[in-house]
Amino acid sequence: MVQLSSVTENDAPLFIRRVEEIARHYPEHVALWVAGETYSYEQLWQASTLIAGTLMHKEGEFCALIASKSFASYAAILGIMRAGKGYLPVASDDPVERIVAALAQIHCSSLLSDNDGMAFAGVIASRCPDLKPVSLPEIMTSAEAATGHNLPSLQKHGPCSLLFTSGSTGVPKGVVTSHTAFAAYLDSALAILCPRPNDRISQLTPLTFDFSLHDIGLAWCSGAALYAIDRNDSYSLPGFVNRHQLTFWSSVPSGWLSIERLGALRPGNLASLHTVVLGGEPVPLGLIARCRQASPQAEFFNIYGPTESAVAVTISRWSDDYQALGEWPLGIPLTGNRLLLIDDNQQPVTPGERGQICISGVQVAQGYVGVQPAGASRFITLPGQQGMWYLTGDDGIQDARHGLLFRGRRDAQWQVRGCRVERGEIEDLMRKVAETPHVAVLPVTGENALVISMAAFVEGSPFSVKEMRQRCHQFLPDYLFPGQIIEMLLPRNRNMKTDYLALHHHLAQVSCGVKTLEVPDATCSD
Repeated sequence: MVQLSSVTENDAPLFIRRVEEIARHYPEHVALWVAGETYSYEQLWQASTLIAGTLMHKEGEFCALIASKSFASYAAILGIMRAGKGYLPVASDDPVERIVAALAQIHCSSLLSDNDGMAFAGVIASRCPDLKPVSLPEIMTSAEAATGHNLPSLQKHGPCSLLFTSGSTGVPKGVVTSHTAFAAYLDSALAILCPRPNDRISQLTPLTFDFSLHDIGLAWCSGAALYAIDRNDSYSLPGFVNRHQLTFWSSVPSGWLSIERLGALRPGNLASLHTVVLGGEPVPLGLIARCRQASPQAEFFNIYGPTESAVAVTISRWSDDYQALGEWPLGIPLTGNRLLLIDDNQQPVTPGERGQICISGVQVAQGYVGVQPAGASRFITLPGQQGMWYLTGDDGIQDARHGLLFRGRRDAQWQVRGCRVERGEIEDLMRKVAETPHVAVLPVTGENALVISMAAFVEGSPFSVKEMRQRCHQFLPDYLFPGQIIEMLLPRNRNMKTDYLALHHHLAQVSCGVKTLEVPDATCSD
């Protein structure tokens, strides 16, 4: 048996220190349930030791990972960090072109995968000459890896993860979350949410999204068990919750809408849950009322923050006062972070006035990896304010009693099933699908302006709508698939640009039971 080796020091990252402490003192506690099997903290730590020892001498600051929900993948996340590197999760159902474009922006020599993903890893590596596929099962059963390694000393300011978000130029933007930023979030989240060693915490979010760090950090820093919900389990979420008696639930509000569609938001039907955390999209109040009936003992929390701010910078506990208010406030910033509302001249707005939400503090990234100038413009200094600030593109107002209230997006970015997307990226990909430059995209919204899908308008494509839907699988990840593809002559404004307002009215006429989000005229937003 591989011995638990101490690699951490007092100045090592909080997350790794906490996992090691739990593995030492409570080795038999369940750390992970995945694919029908449970794994202890001892098994997790041992597997991550083998992976870290193999990776520590590899070139590059990051290691890419085909992020399936398997024990090997979860052990790899910890192992990559312990090797002093940041992990870059990629999904096997993402388009190859998108992954290759992301990898081209960084120095990365290894692409890790479990057995199921090795064929896809080979496809990616064939497009990236310096990238080598690495089999995680081979590492975890290798006699050479098990001989022991002096792992590197780890620093708090080192990289924890690298996630690529939607880019307005069509090129994904890489956001590095440092261990310092992740530790700051964990300090606040652990103090507010108070997970315990006997908790069972859901992990519904794909590992390619920053919300997954919330679940992993909450569970493994408290000695709780993380329950990984794969795609098959997602079709029977209520049964999964009750079968495993989950106590913590974290997801975008769309996750609860999925449960509701299964007819499971009945009073007391999810009674095992005592803590529910929602984030990534606005929360419909009607949905919350139904959720609270299904989980009557649960406390509900709403978290807010872009990928650029290490999971979230506000956490707000539900209060019945919010029903009368008509919305769930974003609340106040977590320790170490500051929020400011500014006008178009980058000056602070007066209390009660609408302004763009800006974030500064320990959790904010220092820019994008391999960024283009357009992306860098979101990281700025503000007159009379200290430090760097990130422009979220979200509008809000400051309420004297309830704190920050969300007032929508000010640019062409939307949250779709908890994933942030930009109009420019989707349109760029749809141009490849349709093989025409004449493409426009609008969001389609449902209850409480929640974006539920997108509509793509196409002019002059050689393909039928049916053929374009088939071609979407080649170029778009699932969450970017347009719900509607409409062939028509695109309306133009007086500057000969696409008239998005006219498209909005057209979509409102052809849609039934849904609404479209008002999008600024292209002349103003481009």
